[in-house]
Amino acid sequence: MNTQIKSLSDAAYQQAKAGDTCLVMAAYCIKTITGFPVAKPSKEAREELNKGYRIRFQEVYTGKTVKTEEGEVLVDVNFAYGFTQQSFGGLKAEKPKLHAAIKDVRDKTGTYCSNRYSDLVHYAKQIQGDGKKAPRVAASLHFNERVTKVMDDLMTKVKVAEGRGDTQADKVKLTKAIAAFNEVWNK
Repeated sequence: MNTQIKSLSDAAYQQAKAGDTCLVMAAYCIKTITGFPVAKPSKEAREELNKGYRIRFQEVYTGKTVKTEEGEVLVDVNFAYGFTQQSFGGLKAEKPKLHAAIKDVRDKTGTYCSNRYSDLVHYAKQIQGDGKKAPRVAASLHFNERVTKVMDDLMTKVKVAEGRGDTQADKVKLTKAIAAFNEVWNK
């Protein structure tokens, strides 16, 4: 990546510009992929997205030269995906060093593609949520209501625990403890 950053304000500008571009890409995918981002895209759509991600990863990840059964080989994204899944699998027995090098690049590429797809989904969900408030969580209870709820919950749990045969569960003891607590609490 050859992005030249001149200052913090320049970094912020470039970051904001990149974010705006991501929103445009996500909007395109919402229009193009049925049900996106909620539904999984079709196999064809996901493969097309991965093809684009692999092109970018090839630009970022230049690969590495490794010693294999065939001598030194530059293993990059294009080389690693030049094998069909079946021929790649066949290398494991025939050329294990080459297989390991290709697997490493495929794993890194797969992670990159998965992360970029997650980013895309994030931006698409951001677009779809634009202008909408998050669903309201139930109103907070007043503290006394919360205390009552906790005590009721404990009573329910002790009954369940006794039914399971939990020897530490004691409904009578808990009832006395709650009564003692309430005597102090309610004064």
